[in-house]
Amino acid sequence: MRVIAGTYKNVTGPVQELVVDVEYLDVRLKAGMALSHDAKEGYTSFCYLIEGTGDFDGLKLEKAQLILFTEAGSIAVKAIEDIQYIFVTGKQLSEPIAWGGPIVMNTQKELEIAFRELDEGTFIKKKRKTTGREVH
Repeated sequence: MRVIAGTYKNVTGPVQELVVDVEYLDVRLKAGMALSHDAKEGYTSFCYLIEGTGDFDGLKLEKAQLILFTEAGSIAVKAIEDIQYIFVTGKQLSEPIAWGGPIVMNTQKELEIAFRELDEGTFIKKKRKTTGREVH
């Protein structure tokens, strides 16, 4: 498992200086293995399955499927076959959302500016070297 952002089992990911409390994990499980994730009150969580087939809180997911969790509690994951998935949980902001493909902003105007900056090559303001840290 790699911690991308946030802290998991005393390992802090390299992505820091985030505005909101978030945990972002890259998880790999062998067939038959199980893991649970805690979803706090006031947080939204999701799992996106990159490879394999798994059981996510009683629902079977296959490659390229996502499941969203809006309630607090424990999220149980079991690998039906070898899986890789992203787990993300973050504090709800209660802000408006304007979504356009891979970019999410607060307003349609901000979304238009973001796509223009993407086209112009100015969307990324500051480049950083980031690599995940392993959790054992």
